[in-house]
Order: sequence, then C-alpha cells, then structure tokens
Amino acid sequence: MPRVIKLFYLQRFFHHLNFFWAIDKIFFSHSGINPFQISIILSLWCAYVLIFEVPSGAIADRWSRRWVMTIGSIFHTLSYLIWIFFSGFNWFLLGYLLRGTGSFLQSGTKEALVYDHLKNLGMADRYEKYNGYLWVITSLAFLIASLLSGLLADKFSFTLVLILTVITNVISTIFTVMMPDAPKSKSTQELSYWRFIIDAFKTAKKNPLLLQAIFYTMTVLAVDGVLDEYDQLYVTSIGLPLAGLGIWWGLRMGSEMLAGLVAHKIKFLGREKLLEYIAWISLVAITLSALINSILMIIILAICFFFFSIAVILNEARMQSLIESHQRATISSINALTKESVAILIGLGFGYVATAVNPRIAMLVFSGCILIYLIGKKLLILNKNLSFLKNKMV
Repeated sequence: MPRVIKLFYLQRFFHHLNFFWAIDKIFFSHSGINPFQISIILSLWCAYVLIFEVPSGAIADRWSRRWVMTIGSIFHTLSYLIWIFFSGFNWFLLGYLLRGTGSFLQSGTKEALVYDHLKNLGMADRYEKYNGYLWVITSLAFLIASLLSGLLADKFSFTLVLILTVITNVISTIFTVMMPDAPKSKSTQELSYWRFIIDAFKTAKKNPLLLQAIFYTMTVLAVDGVLDEYDQLYVTSIGLPLAGLGIWWGLRMGSEMLAGLVAHKIKFLGREKLLEYIAWISLVAITLSALINSILMIIILAICFFFFSIAVILNEARMQSLIESHQRATISSINALTKESVAILIGLGFGYVATAVNPRIAMLVFSGCILIYLIGKKLLILNKNLSFLKNKMV
C-alpha cells in the first residue's frame, strides 16, 4: 500500500473519529431547536456550500490539493469550538457555515488527490478497492466515537463531546499536512480561473456516461446524504433513547464497513445493474421505515445504509474513470454541487413533515426522491429507444 494512502487513511480516521456527529441533531433539539429549524440550518449550510463547491474544486486543481484540504480541516475544528462556548439558532448556523467551508474545501479534492496518486503509480484500477477500505476505516472511526458519544452526553455533558471532537480534528489536520501533494498530469495554468470552470462544465455536459453518474448522485445519493443528517431524529422517534444510540450506530457503521469490504468484489456484476438494484432496494427499505412504527426498523435502515455505501463507492469510481486529471477535483465538485442543490429541497421537505407530523412519516420524502430517479431513468431509456426507431425509419 502506498505511503500516501496510509497517511490519507490516518487523516480520514481522525476526521471521522468525531464524537459530535452522532448526536448533533439531538444536541440542537435539547437546545430548543425543532426539526424544521434544523432543516433551515442544514439548507442554508447546503446553499452556502454549493455556491463555493465548484470554485473550491478549481482552486484545488490549479493550486494545491493538500493545502486546500488542510485549510478545510482547520475550518471544521473552528465550528466545534464555537459550539463549546455559544448556543442558539444563530450560533448553530454560524458553526455550520464554518463546517460548510471545511466541507466544500475538501469535497472533490480528497477524491482527486487519491485517484491521481494511484494513477501516477499505475494503480488506478485499485481505486475501488482502496476506497472500499477507506469506508471500513472511516466507519470504524465513527463507530468508536458514536458508541461513546451518547453515553458521554447522557452521563456528563455535550460540552465534553465537543472538546473530544476538537482534539481529533486537530490530529486529522496534522496528518493532512504530512501528506504529499497530488501530481497532475496536465497543467491548467494556460486557462483563466472562470474559463477553467466553464470548460469543466462543458466536459461534464458532453459525456452521457458522466451525466448518468451525476443524475444518480443528485437523486439516490442525495437521499443518502440527507438521511445521514436526520437518522438520529428518526431512530429516536421510534423509541431509541439517547444512551442507546450506540446500538443504532453499531448497526449502521457495521453495515457500512461490510459494504467497504465487498463493493470492489461485486463490481464484476456490472456497475449499472448494481446501482439500479440498489435504488429499488433503498426505495423499499425507506418506505417500510416510514410505514412501520417499530424500533426493529433500525435493522432495515442499517441494511439500507449498507447498499447506499456500495452505491457511493461504485458511482464514485465510475465518475473518476471518466474524468481527466486536470479537471478531476472541479468536476467532482460539480457532482457534489448538484447533490447539495437537491439536498436543500429534500432536507426542507423532511424538516417540514417531521415538524408537522413526525420524523418517521417524513421518511416518505426520501422515497419520493428515489422514485424520481427510477422514473427518470425509464423515461430516458424510452426516449433513447424512440429516437433509435425514428432514425431507423428515416
């Protein structure tokens, strides 16, 4: 295993050894923020991130991916520092904007850094394998943190959880600085900054396979991203206590670690076929979670996260194989931008229904988004077949 991958694993391990992620929405709820207010905070966070998502990718492509990631890690740390000393809607929003800055600086950049290092070493075909192992490592880190976070918050305080999170983020930043920068196979200096971004958009638009991957991201994987933010509210709504959150996180992280181990081994079945099957399985699992009010549904939801994790790994590898090195972080950021744009609408929908009814019924919002993908794909296939027949008749 290349040294840069080992350092990257250590950086991501401590980044995901995040004690606060497992209980942040519950922390907000205990501070008097209702689900719809939480959805407003998350939506403003997403809107802020998507404004800078693509420019940050272009900066990483033109400057230094390592230093962009380092600055992003520092902003992540600042967000948790703020919540140690201040609370309330405005402070929670400020913290999320700082966290969002860290997110858009690292989004797309970290994937590009790893893929280009592997490509430079002639190991690009192992991207899915190493990305799968990354899922195992990050899921293990988060599992360790989440098994303790609920108990620490319940027995001691949320402040202790935040302090531990600041410490692990500082360690992550140190490992980020230690990583070598990614080699780029083609210079971008002959293009102006905005011309570079426009060209990246055009590249994505002209590639049908790349557009398919982006469409999958902005529907099915957008649901995964938003559900990742609200699963705490769902599992508590069906009766899981704060001190018992470790049970949920054990199931979820265990399923995601398993997904990281098997994703690269089952890709021989065909990425396209597997991704569509996962969309159908996720639709059924989430719909059942909404309709059945039972604590046992956390098992079904954990299975759903297992398939979501496989989908993220396969779709990411599909995208990276279609992108040129000098545009890798930029187009990856374009992909993230489309996902976050849809996530704003999904999150607001979930928050509104969760406040008006309950978080369990609000899960149907996620089902609707996945259904849009499945219907949209069928319509695209139908349109393609009609065009083929029309051209044949002519």
